[in-house]
Amino acid sequence: MRQLQRHGIAAADRLADAAADPDFEIRRRSALLLGELEEGDYRVLGAALRAVRQQKLSTATAGILSVLPYCATQDLRRDAQSTLCAVAGVEDHDVLLLATRAANLDQRCAATLALATALGADALPHLTALATDTNDRLRLAATRGLAEHAPRQSLTHLVTLLESPHLEVRRDAILLLRRLTGQARGYLCYDEPHARREAVQEWRTWLTRFGDTAELQNASALDPMRGSRLLISLIQPSMVVELSTDGQRLWTLMSEESVCGIRGLENGNRVFARFDARDVVEVDTRGKIVWKQTVPGTPNCLDRLENGNTVVGLYDERQVYEFSRDGAKVMHVSVPGQPSDVRRIDNGRTLVALYDANLVIEIDGRGRIVKRFDEIPLPESARRLTNGDTLITSSRTSEVMQIDAQGNKIWSAGNLPLAYDAVRLPSGNTMVAYRKGLREVDPEGDVVREIPLGNARRISVY
Repeated sequence: MRQLQRHGIAAADRLADAAADPDFEIRRRSALLLGELEEGDYRVLGAALRAVRQQKLSTATAGILSVLPYCATQDLRRDAQSTLCAVAGVEDHDVLLLATRAANLDQRCAATLALATALGADALPHLTALATDTNDRLRLAATRGLAEHAPRQSLTHLVTLLESPHLEVRRDAILLLRRLTGQARGYLCYDEPHARREAVQEWRTWLTRFGDTAELQNASALDPMRGSRLLISLIQPSMVVELSTDGQRLWTLMSEESVCGIRGLENGNRVFARFDARDVVEVDTRGKIVWKQTVPGTPNCLDRLENGNTVVGLYDERQVYEFSRDGAKVMHVSVPGQPSDVRRIDNGRTLVALYDANLVIEIDGRGRIVKRFDEIPLPESARRLTNGDTLITSSRTSEVMQIDAQGNKIWSAGNLPLAYDAVRLPSGNTMVAYRKGLREVDPEGDVVREIPLGNARRISVY
């Protein structure tokens, strides 16, 4: 038995067979060893996949494909898919094409995505054929490739996938459609079947009228990890947890310092603003600090930018501070209130929620206020949505609200004591961090699910 365990996940099938043995003692020991594999080897496998992805080991393609059948969780499968896409090259054409016909569905889906990244537009004939497969998970993988290299060709397939019986397929299909077209057409992947059918018909009508002419956006469709994890900071006790989008806990880090702003990074690291320590730290997947920057005040919120710079809001000092990775000051401006949230938005300006001023502002690089939303009671967070509206939480009114460009409240959901943060999900629902944990609400404000965690302060989706 121990010899089997030493082979790790590769022995899982044999241990599963042994768990059905007529001998009680063999069944008992097999079950124990399988549990140890799940708790140990799966974590090791996840770390190994992330290391391969970061180092872009080009010889790892066959090895990654071989471990995919043993990736028992959604998170591990996404890790393996993302790693395969990162390392596969044109030279892996034959291996990947063969894997698209494998018996294991996870291998087929991952190989299809990797074909699209490795071959680019040359993969279109293969993707077009795979997009008509009978399995909707494989069709989705192929359609992602089409969305990247022939986006207009992907639209019909995506609309069809909105009728999938599988929630995760419907979710990813509407996400891609929203990215490509900027529209939702009233579709919610969690809706009742009759409501989804009506919305799908709306999509089909739109496709007939505008499918050939509508302006399409870059979908960034090939990253299977994008938007699959929720990083949450908690207070009392101070800790950070990471969940999969289905609520499974993936990672936990206790902290002696008060963790306020957080951000998950594509390389698997996480960035925290530590209020009492007056610093910003980046930790790796083991929780080890790999980078630290002291700041001239109390950092209550942060945003990590694509160029590696970090923007923080200094709460007690009423300042917004941006610095590069080597610590050089890029921006340091005063604001008319205590910043409870800061985010760099697409126009290059910075969106700032000012807690004690009941104000959300948009400032330029010199700190000049370009836009403002007044009379927002104790705003805790502010995020700019893709349609130009702003999603804001208020701890005083215990609600999350959506404000349009003119400052009108066009949507809200209440009964959220100490509402600290909120993010709009690809499904069109909204996830809110509040006193009891996370609550997901639909566009009508109805509760879809609760994830009890304790007092949740910040959310980062990555």
